Amino acid sequence: MRIAFISAEVVPFAKTGGLADVAGALPKVLAECGHEVIVIMPHYKQIDNEKYGIKKVTDTLSIKLKDHEIDMTVCVSDAIPNVKTYLIGSGGLFFRDGIYGHNDDEYRFTAFCLGVMELLPFIGFKPDICHANDWHTALVPTFLKTTYKNDMFYAKTSSVFTIHNLAYQGLFGEYVLDIAGLPHELFTRENLEFYGSFNFLKAGILYSDKVTTVSETYAKEIMTEEYGEKLDGILKTRKDDLVGIVNGIDYDIWSPKTDSYIAKKFSINDVSLKKENKRALQERFGFKIDENIPLFGLVSRLSWQKGIDVLIESLKGILAEKEIQVVFLGAGDENLKRELVKLAKKYPQKVSVTFDFDDPLSHQIYAGSDFFFMPSKYEPCGLGQLISMSYGTLVIARATGGLEDTVTNIDLERGIAGTGVKFVDMNHLALTDAIKRALMIYANKDILTASIQHAMNEDFSFGVSAEKYINLYTALDKS
Repeated sequence: MRIAFISAEVVPFAKTGGLADVAGALPKVLAECGHEVIVIMPHYKQIDNEKYGIKKVTDTLSIKLKDHEIDMTVCVSDAIPNVKTYLIGSGGLFFRDGIYGHNDDEYRFTAFCLGVMELLPFIGFKPDICHANDWHTALVPTFLKTTYKNDMFYAKTSSVFTIHNLAYQGLFGEYVLDIAGLPHELFTRENLEFYGSFNFLKAGILYSDKVTTVSETYAKEIMTEEYGEKLDGILKTRKDDLVGIVNGIDYDIWSPKTDSYIAKKFSINDVSLKKENKRALQERFGFKIDENIPLFGLVSRLSWQKGIDVLIESLKGILAEKEIQVVFLGAGDENLKRELVKLAKKYPQKVSVTFDFDDPLSHQIYAGSDFFFMPSKYEPCGLGQLISMSYGTLVIARATGGLEDTVTNIDLERGIAGTGVKFVDMNHLALTDAIKRALMIYANKDILTASIQHAMNEDFSFGVSAEKYINLYTALDKS
């Protein structure tokens, strides 16, 4: 099949979160399976053209945005093996600092989606599947069923729309219909209107042939009032077309056997070398060097969603009672950052916080920690737990979304190994109990060793999820 994979961010070019990891890894595996795959993304200012061998295709790709024509540039790169990545640019729209959060994002991503629709015939790539991701690309399946529905070029094209996080919906005014050239008749409660706003994500849900999200449990959760972000009713109408497929990770990047960022490479056959990575973290942050002290890590966006506020409350009690060490790496909410700084100042021998994005340090935390925190209030899939397992680091996770699907609970009483410790209630008492269970596991070297090996034996490669996407694509194939 011919697959056009469309995303606002893609590794290695530009990244703010897990979407970029998926958009960089899944197309590569689909191509390895024998399909013809291209990736399409915006051409941002921060992308290093020389580093990724980016070459210009044209600077006259014309789109009509509202009532005027815009010429967009098109470049191409072979940085992802066996996949051509097309970068659609416009100096006024994308040559800026930062990917998101501009006051005209509705113009920027509407233009990008129109650019995608005009790019495909321009390069002669007639897709069987357009796979769009999150609200920034949601107008691609919308255009396929509206503006371009009678365009013979797209007569055999089906669409898949993946929701990576339902909370980010792209809410703007009714005027978006004018920008996109869509009729105002679509601005109804049953269609694109959402509590008085135009909702990009809702458009993707309504107009795609299949809707996917990034874990089976999250697919069920988002059809409930608690997790549905006011879209649960619409999602229920698409329940027969809604599929949960767990993300994978790229083991070319996240493997202790080959990771050049970590202090000592290791594998499941010489897992004792993992201790050298823990020692390196203890040395780096001025902690007591003692392998008997459990070290907990966190690499995360610092936000309410990730449960950082609950974790801080739990640690206030645990740090006062127990001999543990904690390393934080992340950026986000200023109030949470202030609370973490207070914690680090109170316990300088036990807590370290780093707020800059530091990719090498993230690898070192995954490799050197004994346990990894993921106390999310909700988690569509999560990649941190999958990466942690690869490095033999056990996960402390709330049983929600992808965490429920991927983390298996260690049963200390029955001596059954697993990949982590799960808790259900979203409060600091439940999380504190989970941390104490982790400490008991750490003290039991037999169950600890068995669980580390169990974690490292897990396979969350994209090959598993790619097979499920291929089955989904095949079911939609109109050829």
